[in-house]
Amino acid sequence: MHDTLPTATPRLAVIGGGPVGLTLALLAHRRCPGWAVSVFDARGRGHDVAADPRTLALSLGSVQLLERLGAWPAARAAAIRRVHVSQAPPTLSTPFGEPAVDMQAAELGVPMLGAVLSYGALLASLQHAFLGACGAAPGAPGLHARLGDAVESVSTNGGAVAVTPAGGPPETFDLAVIAEGGVFAGQARKAVSRDYRQTAWVGALTLEGAAP
Repeated sequence: MHDTLPTATPRLAVIGGGPVGLTLALLAHRRCPGWAVSVFDARGRGHDVAADPRTLALSLGSVQLLERLGAWPAARAAAIRRVHVSQAPPTLSTPFGEPAVDMQAAELGVPMLGAVLSYGALLASLQHAFLGACGAAPGAPGLHARLGDAVESVSTNGGAVAVTPAGGPPETFDLAVIAEGGVFAGQARKAVSRDYRQTAWVGALTLEGAAP
């Protein structure tokens, strides 16, 4: 069941409860306290978001933003203190290749250049902050969790946006932001790809034994 809000209350729909959508919702709640912000996502509240093992690398600016929102899981992140990018193949004299970019946090006077952490750790922290900030009564501005409400379609309706949850009637919002990687049932997937002829390895590494 969705909230019934006064027509004078500006309404924002955020479709997608991932890191981008939840960060946007928390920011909008701070910057626009008179708005009603609803976050839609197909997963329910009981879904274990922390189990997602995908790896993310965030810039220092993103880390600082999440810190201000009270949603940065510092204990679950590893700081990036050096970024080294090479263009030439490695040789015996240059085992890491010829450096095209070499930045170090200490040289730039910052504690880190960014951080690496799992997608699940970030999402769990953001969702905890988001659900903790929800609490406005129905009919009042604030954050509204629509977890478990998948969205079937989004369409413009004059000066408003119609958001249609699965199995429910369209709901009217002043603004809708699609912050998810998937597509809706009525949208065709675009088969667009490009081979950049580059290879990257991303994953979690566990070191065992003493260093030589």
